[in-house]
Amino acid sequence: MTDRKDDLSFVDCSAAGTAMLDRLYAEVLKPAFPPAELISPAEMETSYGRPNARFPGMIAGTAAGPVGAALGEFSAASNILLLCYLAVRADLRSRGIGADLLARALSRWRAELRPTAILAEIEDPRRHPPSSFGDPKARARWYDRFGAGFLPLSHFQPALQPGLSRASGLLLISLDRDAQSVPVDALTLFLDEYIESYEGPAAREGDENYLALRAETVAWGDAVPVRPISRLDDWLRSD
Repeated sequence: MTDRKDDLSFVDCSAAGTAMLDRLYAEVLKPAFPPAELISPAEMETSYGRPNARFPGMIAGTAAGPVGAALGEFSAASNILLLCYLAVRADLRSRGIGADLLARALSRWRAELRPTAILAEIEDPRRHPPSSFGDPKARARWYDRFGAGFLPLSHFQPALQPGLSRASGLLLISLDRDAQSVPVDALTLFLDEYIESYEGPAAREGDENYLALRAETVAWGDAVPVRPISRLDDWLRSD
């Protein structure tokens, strides 16, 4: 499925072909994310290169090649969709491509999957300085303008490959503009599946840091609140 806007086209990853996926990885994703936060090229092709409801993805491109992508992972057990990657080629940022791409992707994914919540992970700007991969503060402000909110949890990303470290100091954010909270039952199912799918059942059952995150989640009761990203400092002062 392909849509067009001016000279941009928006195509499902499963219809893009191997050559475009390879260029997308090398020219868009790899420059935008630290190695610990990025799956391998082979995993990307296996997950997104064929129709698979678990791995929805959309690419923005021109006749010259891919310029951006939104890649998700859907958990049927929890009915939660995680936006794993959103990136636009560095020389084309600040032109509205990312917002358009994300809005189109979310609209399609909501219609097709009807998720309970759509979440994403970003670096907490209070814990990560600017780097060659971007400015966490600018990224947080961008998502704030998009209407995202954060969940007050001490979140981290599992180790995506053996030998890689976890990505710590992350914010788990909600991309559902009007959401006030995320159900705890769905969120704990999502977190359990997330850690186990990358690090195995031993991490889910006995890892100290993961069990602390899970306990922090359950402590909210029925639902974890979604708060404006602009209130991050208020949350830090309440810790």
